[in-house]
Amino acid sequence: MRDILANAAQRGIQYRENLENRSVIPTPQALSRLAELDEPLPEQPTDPQEVLQILDEIGSPATVATAGGRNFGFVIGSSMPVTLAVNWLAGAMKVPANAAAQPGMEKRLCASASCLIPLPMKILTTAWMQYYE
Repeated sequence: MRDILANAAQRGIQYRENLENRSVIPTPQALSRLAELDEPLPEQPTDPQEVLQILDEIGSPATVATAGGRNFGFVIGSSMPVTLAVNWLAGAMKVPANAAAQPGMEKRLCASASCLIPLPMKILTTAWMQYYE
């Protein structure tokens, strides 16, 4: 388990560290390589490390670099390393929306977001709850 998670984290870190060295939009060649992912599901399990390698080598170059500071085309903005780390941790914990910890986590995340986004807490909380419903 540790190996696959470390591999994914390393690939994610490398992607983020190289954002400034790549185009914001993918090249036509990178987009055309996505066709390589269009294949039937294998009959036998695939090595998880191989799956990550394929997704990284083919998928990463075909993404829009929205995580960097140079993307102004959409309102989706960027993310900071701490928000990505929180997302990874939440994914690892797989906390369902109806879990006992959810209200406390929701309140803390909304309080943190209100420091960054000048919106009333009620609007942030409503947006958070609608996202998870």
